[in-house]
Amino acid sequence: MTPPTDSSQADNMADSTDTLPTGPPPGCILSVRSVVVGIFVFAFIVTGTMWVYWRLQDGPFIPLEQALSMEFRGSRPRVEGGQRKMHKDSPAILQITMKVDFDPTRETERFQAFADHVARFTRQHFDVRPY
Repeated sequence: MTPPTDSSQADNMADSTDTLPTGPPPGCILSVRSVVVGIFVFAFIVTGTMWVYWRLQDGPFIPLEQALSMEFRGSRPRVEGGQRKMHKDSPAILQITMKVDFDPTRETERFQAFADHVARFTRQHFDVRPY
């Protein structure tokens, strides 16, 4: 491209490059605003779905988790229950995972006493008949 020869041509070129297009380019289907709104709507739907799933899956065990954490301070209990999906004929299980301050593989007697205490406590605070 050859440089402009007079000042009027230079002014016209400067004016044409200073203005930016306002709006979507021709042939564009979605605007930026609709994409951003769509992202937020999708995020709310995914978050809501995850919350509902969490409440249905873990909701029945939250009171037991809270009771275990009050009884055994610092244990960070995690309670899960139900039937294994791959084995439809297997019995439903109630699984309690907790942090302990000893090695359960080395101190088996202490571990057994702790497990018995957790089992008695769980039966007092939760209906274990389905499991």
